[in-house]
Amino acid sequence: MALAELSTEVKAAQDKVSNISVTIGTVSRELEEYNQKVVDLQMQSTALNAKVENANSSLRRLTEFHSDSLNRLEQLAKEIHEKQHRQETSKQKIAEYDQMLSEKYQNMEILDQSLKTNEAHYQTIDTELKDSDSKISDIKSQREKTLEKVRLLELEQSERKIKQENIANRLEEKYRKSFSVLKAEFNHDSESIELTSEKTIEQMEEELATLKAKIVKIVDVNLGAIREYEQLKDRFDFLEEQRDDLVRAIQDLYKVIKEKLTPSPRNSSWKPLI
Repeated sequence: MALAELSTEVKAAQDKVSNISVTIGTVSRELEEYNQKVVDLQMQSTALNAKVENANSSLRRLTEFHSDSLNRLEQLAKEIHEKQHRQETSKQKIAEYDQMLSEKYQNMEILDQSLKTNEAHYQTIDTELKDSDSKISDIKSQREKTLEKVRLLELEQSERKIKQENIANRLEEKYRKSFSVLKAEFNHDSESIELTSEKTIEQMEEELATLKAKIVKIVDVNLGAIREYEQLKDRFDFLEEQRDDLVRAIQDLYKVIKEKLTPSPRNSSWKPLI
């Protein structure tokens, strides 16, 4: 009887154990399902965190882009304002340049008239200088010829003086007397005078006198022509320098006009007013 009760209790205990085992299995499955749900939720949370971070990063980029766009708009507004100001300034400068250009044209016409007048004076002075050059060339050639004759005469005179000295030395050596003594004796000798009267000494003296007269005439050469030539040359150089200055001024004026009339590459729509 006790054994039967014990068997009954054991059987009941086994039933409880089996029920507990079933419950434990069910709870284990539920626990596994719960853990799986926790893992899934963690994964979803990680994905959501990543999305939130991406959204925050996108928001920061959009905020920065918005800030940059605002700064760019402000900069563009400033640039537009500056360009409008530059455009107004350019219009004022164009008006000023137009006025300056008209004044430059008037000055250029005045300079052209002055250049024509100076060119006429230049041609006149050039003709006078050519005539003066020709006269001075003739005077110089005549002077050179005269000087050459004078040099030849001086050379001939020096040669005669040397010959005279040689003859005097030979006479002194031959007669053993000084030349002054021999000359005095010769002057007192009438026969010697008669013999020498037929020689060409007088002719030589006449020739010498003629040459002296020519030398005196050389002194009377018109030296004022050289002074006149120098004055005309100074005036010619001064007018030529003025002409060169006028030519350079006209060339610079043409360059300025060309620069002002040439369209600017920054504003291809600009057209010259003239």
